[in-house]
Amino acid sequence: MAELERVFVHVKPGGRWTPGHCVARHRVAVIVPYRDRPDHLLIFLHHMHQFLRKQELDYGIYIIEQSAGDDFNRAKLLNVGYEVSKRLHDYNCFVFHDVDLIPENDRSIYACQEHPYHLSRCLDVYGYVPSYPTIFGGVSALREDHMQKVNGFSNVFWGWGGEDDDMSVRVRYSGYKLVHANCSIGRYIALKHEIQTPSEARYRLTRRSFFRIYKDGLNSLKYRVLDIVFRKLFTHVMVDLFQHTVAEATAPKR
Repeated sequence: MAELERVFVHVKPGGRWTPGHCVARHRVAVIVPYRDRPDHLLIFLHHMHQFLRKQELDYGIYIIEQSAGDDFNRAKLLNVGYEVSKRLHDYNCFVFHDVDLIPENDRSIYACQEHPYHLSRCLDVYGYVPSYPTIFGGVSALREDHMQKVNGFSNVFWGWGGEDDDMSVRVRYSGYKLVHANCSIGRYIALKHEIQTPSEARYRLTRRSFFRIYKDGLNSLKYRVLDIVFRKLFTHVMVDLFQHTVAEATAPKR
């Protein structure tokens, strides 16, 4: 990490950068849910700082990590990253980004649109063939008004899988279109990693996504920030997600 930090001398503490010769039109928080992927993180930071600077964005990179012992909760970490980054800077776009996805095309602009925008449309591991039409995982961009209207991400998806399909339901149910990047632009490399065991609860939870939208999300988010460290290349946020609190461990019932 120290060697990489010396490469990006113009990046400000916290992984912040702004163009020096103009006022950036897009102020973008890149929010990354993280656990035990140090090699991926180095590759991600090396690529993304070059990639984002070329677009002359006012941006910051936020690595959101939960305390050890709990099951991984990607969606809840994204909610936390949204809330924390919003308090730290006046962002007008939030890009929710898996650490193992690397954009290939510099024309993939990291900026928000009128509707929630799915950037990681075509992955190398699938031969760059688009997946199912309602997919909304991997990398997505939403404005603050989008996040408020869909009530953010669900908080109840502990373990792997399902939270991206739940978010797709929220977006469509709230009256937005699912806007996908064209495959000529939305091309990503998926870094190799150990395959995670899917959560057994994911199908049960996604079947009830419609019923939870207005009571499970930003308005029910509970967490405690354990530490915020403004590293050279990113802001590191360590949080307790309270998995074993009864109200948070059980999916709300209608």
